[in-house]
Amino acid sequence: MLGYQVLPTMNAFSPSVLFRHKIPLFQISRAVVMLTLLGVCAFSARAAVAPSLGDCGDTSGVELISAVQGDLSSMSDDVSPLSGQQVVVEAIVTLDAQPAPLANGDHSDRYNGFWIQEEMSDQDELSTTSEGLFVSSTLVDVDAGDRVRVRGVVSESNGVTQLTQVDALEVCDSGNSLPTALKIRLPVENDDRFESLEGMRIQNQQLLVVADFYGAGYGLGNYGQIVVSSRLHFQPTDVARPESVEAQQVAADYEQDRLLVDDGVAASYPSFIPFPDNMGYGPDNPIRIGDTLNTLSGVVHHFGDDYLIVPGKYAIVATEPRSAKPVVADDANLVVASMNVLNYFNGDGQGGGFPTARGAATEAAFQMQSDKIVAAMTAMDADIVGLMELENDGFGADSAIQHLLDAVNQDQETDQEYSFVVPESNAMGTDAIQVGLLYRPAVVSLVGTTQVLNSENSPSDDDGVLFNDQRNRPAIVQSFEFNGQTLTVAVNHLKSKGSSCGEPNEGADGQGNCNVQRTRAAQGLIQYLAGRPTGVNSDAVLVIGDLNAYSQEDPVLAFEQAGYTNLKHSSDTATEEQPFSYSFSGRLGSLDHVLASADLEPWVVSAGAWHINSVEDPLMDYQTEANGHRFNSVDNYASPDAYRSSDHDPVVIGLAVPERVNQAPVAGLSAANIGITSAGQDVRVDLSSHFSDPDGDALTFTASSVPAGWALSSAGVLSGTASQQLIDSLPAIVSWSVTDGQATVSGSLTVVNQTASTPTDPVTPTDPDGNGSGDSDANSSGGSSGGALGLEWLAMLAALGWVIRRRKSLGGLSG
Repeated sequence: MLGYQVLPTMNAFSPSVLFRHKIPLFQISRAVVMLTLLGVCAFSARAAVAPSLGDCGDTSGVELISAVQGDLSSMSDDVSPLSGQQVVVEAIVTLDAQPAPLANGDHSDRYNGFWIQEEMSDQDELSTTSEGLFVSSTLVDVDAGDRVRVRGVVSESNGVTQLTQVDALEVCDSGNSLPTALKIRLPVENDDRFESLEGMRIQNQQLLVVADFYGAGYGLGNYGQIVVSSRLHFQPTDVARPESVEAQQVAADYEQDRLLVDDGVAASYPSFIPFPDNMGYGPDNPIRIGDTLNTLSGVVHHFGDDYLIVPGKYAIVATEPRSAKPVVADDANLVVASMNVLNYFNGDGQGGGFPTARGAATEAAFQMQSDKIVAAMTAMDADIVGLMELENDGFGADSAIQHLLDAVNQDQETDQEYSFVVPESNAMGTDAIQVGLLYRPAVVSLVGTTQVLNSENSPSDDDGVLFNDQRNRPAIVQSFEFNGQTLTVAVNHLKSKGSSCGEPNEGADGQGNCNVQRTRAAQGLIQYLAGRPTGVNSDAVLVIGDLNAYSQEDPVLAFEQAGYTNLKHSSDTATEEQPFSYSFSGRLGSLDHVLASADLEPWVVSAGAWHINSVEDPLMDYQTEANGHRFNSVDNYASPDAYRSSDHDPVVIGLAVPERVNQAPVAGLSAANIGITSAGQDVRVDLSSHFSDPDGDALTFTASSVPAGWALSSAGVLSGTASQQLIDSLPAIVSWSVTDGQATVSGSLTVVNQTASTPTDPVTPTDPDGNGSGDSDANSSGGSSGGALGLEWLAMLAALGWVIRRRKSLGGLSG
C-alpha cells in the first residue's frame, strides 16, 4: 500500500486556498510540509488533534461521502454540513485528474486532483445525497480503480464540495471495479438533479449532440468546454411568432436540455484542447455543432452557474462533417450568394494602419481573414455576391472592397473575374461598415442605374422616413441581365439587436432591440423596390443580406405579407428542413435571408446556407483570441481555409433562369388613310398608342417615303404640314416599322387627297384580322386601300383614338 501523511502537529494549519477558476493552483498540503520543515506552527479554532487516518477498511472515524455532501432535502445553500472540518473518507477513485502529459506531449496540471465515490455497498441510495467527492491532492499518484483512504478538510469552492488540505492519503488496493455509473437522460426537470449527483459517475442514456461552444460564457477556447443536448435547439422567434405559447416553450426547452462537457484540463486559454478524440482540436480535427456523442461517461462537476461532466470516456462523431462547397441544384445556371465578411477592414490599404476601429488587429491577422474569405468565395463560385460588414471607406484603390476584389480575382480564371458595383452617389452612410455587391461581367450585365436606399430617398409615413440610415446601413440595389431576362438584387444589413434604439418595451417580446427600426426599414425597402428604382421594366427582385431578424419576426413577415417568398423556408427550394445561418447562446437561427418576389420565385431551384461558420468555434477565425477574450498564446487554430471565415453562414441561391423568347410588338393597325383637306393643314398622328409589347420592351419607330417636311419620331409621332405640292402628288404611301430591339413589325399609311375638288368615295379600311396585326418581317409592309376619306373611315380613325384638329377652318388628323 502506498501512503503519505503530514506530521499530526500540523493538522491545524488552515491558510486560504487560492483557486484559479476551477481548481486550486497552490496545493496546500505541500505548503504544510514546507512549513513543518521550517518549524512554523499554526493554530485554528478547530480541534488541534486531527482524526487518525486509521487502517484501510476500518470504519471507525470514517465519514461517508453522503454525510460530507449533505442531504439536499435539509440544506438551503448547498454547503456541506461538515464544511471546515477535517475528516477521513475511504472510497474508490473514479477519475484521475492529477498532473499528467497530454497527447501532444505538453505537461498539464489538469485538475490537480481526483474524484472518489463510495463503493456500492456503502451508498445510501437516497436521491437527495451525492456519493461522489473531489479530492484536491497530488500527494500520491492514484489511478481509477484504486481504493484510497484520505484525510483532508471539507471546503466549498465555486459551488463544489471537496477535500482540500489533504495531509494523509493511502492507496489501500487497486484494480477495483468502478461504482456503477448512473444513467442520465436529457432534458432534466431541474438542476437539483445534477446537484445530488455532484462528484458521481454518470453515463449518457441517449445520443447526445454538440449544441454550443460558449458553455457558461467561457467556452471551448477558454476552458475546453462544449455543450451537449438531446437535440439541436433553435431561437424561439425563428420557429414561432414572438410572445406565442410555442415560442415560450421553445425558450424553456433548452434550459433543461444542456450539459457542459469539459476536456479534463482546468487551464484557461489552453494551447492544446484534447477534444474531439484526445489527439487535439485543430483546423484538421474540428468539432462542429451537430456532431454527436454516442458514448459519454465521467463525473459531475460544478462550474459557475452550470454543471458539467468531466469525461473519463467519450466518443465525438463527426456527424456533420465539413463540405467543400455549398449545395446548389444541378439545373441552376446562375448562382447568387450573400456573405457577411465579419468586419473586413484593410488598414490603410497599403499593408499598414493596423489595428483599425474593427476587424483584424494586425496585418498578419488581416491576411488570414482575407485568405479565408477568398477560399469561401472561390468555393461558392457565385456569379453575383452581396457582401456585408465591409469597411465603409469608399470604392477607391485603397478601399476594403477593392482589396477583396483583387484578392478574389487572383484565384479566378480571366473570364470568371469579378467587378464591383459602384453607386453613382457613393452615399453609403456614416456607419463604420457598409454593404457591397460583386458580379461577373462575363456572366451578367449591369442594366439600369445603380441605386442606394438611404434616408434621403426613403419612402415615408406620418412618423418620418421608413428607412433610417442612422440605424440601418444603406442598401445597394442593382439590376442585371442574364439570358435575356432582367433581375434586380438588393443587398441589405439592417440594425443589430445589440444596442438600444429607445423603443417602447424594447426587446420584451423576444425580438431583441430595435425591432421597430428593422421593421420600418423592411417596409421602406419593399415600397422602394416596388417603384422599380433602377429604371428597368422588371419586377423580378431578390432581397438578400443580414436582416438581423429571425424568421418569424416582424421584418421578415413584412416581406412575406408583401408577396415575397422566404426561399430558405420554401419546401420547393430549401436545402434543409430547418434552416439556420447563425448560432447564439446554444440556439440556431436564420438572420441571413433570401426573399424572392413573385416574378423571380419560379426561377429559384435551390436556396440554403452553407454551414462553414455558424457551427464552427471562433477559435478557427482570423482573430488571435478565444471567444472575445484576448490571450497571449499563438493562434494555432486558424487556417487559410473557408471554415469560420465569418460568424454568419453565407447563403447560396441557385437560379434556373430561362432563356428569354422575345415576343414581337403587337400593332393595332398596319394600313390606314390620312385625309388632307387643304393646303397648310397640320398633321400629327401618334402611332405609339396603337402598339404594345408583350415583354414590356421599349419600342422604336422608323418610317420611309415620308412626305417632304414630314417626320416620324422614334417615339412614334408622325407630324408635318400639307403643302400644295404634296396635295398635287397624292396619294402617297408612308411605310413604318416598329421594333423592340429584336423583332420588328411593319405596315403603311396612305396619305389621301380630300380637298373639295376631290371625289369623296368612301374607302374600305384594311381588314384588322389580315395584315392589321403587323408583319414581323422588317422588309415587308401592309397594303393600303387608297381612295378618299369617307365617313366610315373617319369613324375607324376615331375608334383608334385619332381626332381632327383644325387650323383656321380646315383640320388635320391628330392622335
